[in-house]
Amino acid sequence: MAFANHAPGRLKHPLLSHLTSSRDPNTCARKLGTVLPLRHLNALTPHPEWWHQDEVIALPQLPIAANVGSPFCWECNDHPLHWLVLVHDGHATVEQGNQSHALQQGDGVIFPGQPWALVGQTSSTTTIGFDPLLLLSAARSLASGQWTPPPPVRSPLRELLLLPTRT
Repeated sequence: MAFANHAPGRLKHPLLSHLTSSRDPNTCARKLGTVLPLRHLNALTPHPEWWHQDEVIALPQLPIAANVGSPFCWECNDHPLHWLVLVHDGHATVEQGNQSHALQQGDGVIFPGQPWALVGQTSSTTTIGFDPLLLLSAARSLASGQWTPPPPVRSPLRELLLLPTRT
């Protein structure tokens, strides 16, 4: 069966080999909802043609959702974390209030946790939630020389966190 616009695996994503595939928006919504304040996810192409690959990483105060897929829209509820959306391939738009940020490969946007939406047009993205005060505290510790690295992670997650960066 042909996929809408791009076949799975043709879009680039640094975690692509770790993503799991689905053709069911409800299955994807349940999984992504474990780390995102997801209100709902809609497939923007007919159901038989819709495809999505995703993975979630639930670290304390650092939820991460990686996804690649055909056109979709997800809407998120208000949340105390701030969010960073990175586009690895394709195009996506972040909408919040009356603002809209059109993103393409290599772009990213940071915004507060007020209700927001991500509209992907056959895209590859990573969404990361973070506490800006915690980030500021860590930066100040680094600047003052008071920061000590955390102990090494001993789990399969370490493999995900230490992927080489692409230049």
